[in-house]
Amino acid sequence: MKTIYCLFFSMLIGLGAIASDKREKVSVIEGKILNTGGVKELVIREYGLPFGVDIDQKVALTKDGTFSAELKHRYAQYYMILVNRRQLQIFVKPGDKMKFEFDLKNPAGTAKFSGDGEKPNQYLAERQRIDARYMSGQHIYRKEKQEFFTWLDEKKGRLTEHLEKFKNGKTFKGEMAEFVKLEQAHIDGGYGFDMMKYPGMYAYLNKADGAAVWNGYDITTAMEIYDAEDQSLLASKTYRDYLNQTMFGLLDRELQTKKIALSSKIDLVKSIFVNIPNIYKEKWAQDYLQTRVLYEHAFRGGVSGLEPEFEQVRNGVENERYLAAINEIWKKWGHLSEGKPAPDFTARDVDGKEVKLSDFKGKIVYVDVWATWCGPCKREIPFLTKVEKEFHGKDVVFLSVSTDRDENRWKKYVKEKDLQGVQVFTPGGWSSSICKEYNISGIPRFMLIDAEGKIISINAPRPSQGIGNVLNQLLAKNP
Repeated sequence: MKTIYCLFFSMLIGLGAIASDKREKVSVIEGKILNTGGVKELVIREYGLPFGVDIDQKVALTKDGTFSAELKHRYAQYYMILVNRRQLQIFVKPGDKMKFEFDLKNPAGTAKFSGDGEKPNQYLAERQRIDARYMSGQHIYRKEKQEFFTWLDEKKGRLTEHLEKFKNGKTFKGEMAEFVKLEQAHIDGGYGFDMMKYPGMYAYLNKADGAAVWNGYDITTAMEIYDAEDQSLLASKTYRDYLNQTMFGLLDRELQTKKIALSSKIDLVKSIFVNIPNIYKEKWAQDYLQTRVLYEHAFRGGVSGLEPEFEQVRNGVENERYLAAINEIWKKWGHLSEGKPAPDFTARDVDGKEVKLSDFKGKIVYVDVWATWCGPCKREIPFLTKVEKEFHGKDVVFLSVSTDRDENRWKKYVKEKDLQGVQVFTPGGWSSSICKEYNISGIPRFMLIDAEGKIISINAPRPSQGIGNVLNQLLAKNP
């Protein structure tokens, strides 16, 4: 049985802010970056919303790598310095005047700070180095339980030792007390995150029985990390990811032990959404996670099929940042929800004849957006061919739209593989009309359009996921 990780493998994330003086102040950060390799700018990233909407400030780098920037903010918070895919996390309080430098070849290992925030940021640089040492990728989840927990305990012990050294027996107040609390949340949240992720990933990577892996797996330690009384911990990225992973882990345990199969990401999102209140009783946690799961799916997958859930969040969530995130993503995708007119697009067949989506009004259209270079796309072809044969002569059109850059390569592939259905090419790749109109940034994408030219789903099941059953149901409604 497929685990939950096969369906929804990654999550978008962001950072929050630490409560502080609400008056906006200007912080000044200056510095120098060595060995820039000719890079002309850096990015200071503020995570203004907690669901992947980043606020980037671009800052010019001189030839010798020096820079200066001003930050206007009301809260002490984490920022990320990004230079040519290298990054360094910093902590800035309103009104700080900070200087630092680092070598781009090893930002955290060479960072040196002075001025305001010197000690916490020097601590952060070393903490990032420790995190990097234990950033082992997926392979750590392949390990047997004893070896995995040896690694996990060692990682927590090293981070805890580093934080205790920073505290040095002192009692902090104000913003620094919040900083220490969030760094502890980073440690605890990281432990809980990995602990809750392990069973599902172990089963997925080792092709093991998920129910057997979960059987007897004690999650008490992970569950005790959650602090129902302190929502300020959401300012920690790692803690937020821990909450999210706990939700996924508990759902995965239920699906595996009860042998429940989910056929699509929409089913997964709906299952998560409805189960969140059963896991977290506090409204602040429910609001955050229900908004997050909708936003993160819709960011690439759209809102089609999730209209009731979006409406529930818009009517029930009070947090202005969450509502802003939901409204922003709805603005991007709302016109592509179920029942809306399907945007028309133009392509051409192997003979160069113009083909439009609107040409097929009066029939159900199953659209396959693909490319010859896309492995997952090509793996669906045998399933698609089988479905096409099953519905031959019925009021269903199978429209395969290639986003290849090389039209000749596409033509050759279509002829060699004797691909059936309506095969068309749309120039421009990711800049093509269909990709722009339907917000397509990843393939394969399967879509269903009804006989009136209205959207049924812009994320329809794949041929391998039982699209035939869906088509039969649609045809039965409109014989």
